[in-house]
Amino acid sequence: MTWTKHRCWLWLFACVLLIAAAGPAEPGQNPYAAASDVAAGQQLFLKNCSSCHGGNATGGREPNLRRRPYRNGNEDAQVFSIIQNGLPGMPWNGLNDRSVWRIVAYLGSLSSGAVEVAGDPTRGRDLFYGRADCALCHMVNGAGGRQGPDLSWVGWRLGPDALRTALLEPGAKVEPQWWRAAVSTRAGEQIDGYIIDEDQFTIRLLDGNDGLHALRKRDLNRLDRQLDSLMPAFGRLLTEDELTDVIAYLAGLNGVERGP
Repeated sequence: MTWTKHRCWLWLFACVLLIAAAGPAEPGQNPYAAASDVAAGQQLFLKNCSSCHGGNATGGREPNLRRRPYRNGNEDAQVFSIIQNGLPGMPWNGLNDRSVWRIVAYLGSLSSGAVEVAGDPTRGRDLFYGRADCALCHMVNGAGGRQGPDLSWVGWRLGPDALRTALLEPGAKVEPQWWRAAVSTRAGEQIDGYIIDEDQFTIRLLDGNDGLHALRKRDLNRLDRQLDSLMPAFGRLLTEDELTDVIAYLAGLNGVERGP
């Protein structure tokens, strides 16, 4: 054996000894948790996750990731599995294991405590079920209306800034499941409601009294889709202090609140 080959074997043997001395990683332990991994994970998050979870991970279309506990697991291995394998409706990101672990490291570096929110949630709750009339359209764990999104987990999904935007600019982003349509039938019936589903030949609407209407398009004289929101802009209806109180109430909704 030449000296060069002998030196290579010695180097390989030394590497094996170092790995053995370090011992195996704990099950589920993040192997990429250094400061450089956290920084890389932030960049990966911005590229792959921020469009749904917000640039600072405080939520948007999908949950606020700065607030723990998460609904589907909090250990590093559980968060890794969620990112790698996805949840219903969550797109596959195609990232390799190292990149996913780095995102886990970044999320772990974020504040896991309660988010500080100004305002009085008790007064906000009274406004929600009282003068602001939010419960006419929105449900919280079974109490309230069905003409708007269920808010039982809204504090887990959205941070205070996103909640404020939703209250001040409700028409800025309306998800397709809350698009509406106004129709008139050839029989003279006028119907206005949420579009439950639609294809080339039919449309189903849910009206303001929770009545379901299945209609054939050939039987319609008019079909006007309304892609804005019926929710009023609360900047005109509430004082700044009242708005802050409602945000404080909403920010605390995590599936536990049982309504009025």
